Amino acid sequence: MTEQLTSSVLPPVVSDVDAVTDHLVRPATTDDLVATFARYERRLPHIHAGWFSETLPRDLPDRVAAAYFDGDFYDSIMASLEAVWPRLSPNGLILIDDYADLERSPRAWSKLPGVKAACDDFFADKTTRPFVLVGCRDLAMGGRARAVPETSRRRGAA
Repeated sequence: MTEQLTSSVLPPVVSDVDAVTDHLVRPATTDDLVATFARYERRLPHIHAGWFSETLPRDLPDRVAAAYFDGDFYDSIMASLEAVWPRLSPNGLILIDDYADLERSPRAWSKLPGVKAACDDFFADKTTRPFVLVGCRDLAMGGRARAVPETSRRRGAA
């Protein structure tokens, strides 16, 4: 299993879509990450320090079975989708933190509107649309599974 983590400082807010309100955003340091993994006695993943747009295209495996995005901003989520979607295995899954679709999940925490905007823009010309996980209180999560191509399903059924 390949684990990936990208870390860096937050980019400047370049548009209103990434304006964060009522939320303290503090980038995690490598020391924070190491301490969190140690506290829960978890194996530390390999850290690919840098911007999503630089590290993901270079450091991802050829095929990705599952991905979890917690990029908070439009550019981070868009870069992640652009890098991972073409590599996503059939029936692979992408979960996107802070995807707040208030029509489908009215209590979702929606203070990072760039996340949903990036997903909406990315999937606009595709036949698929993110699903929304509705949880308790203010959970805001979206996801997308990549369908198995019709020809692959027919071959597997024979």
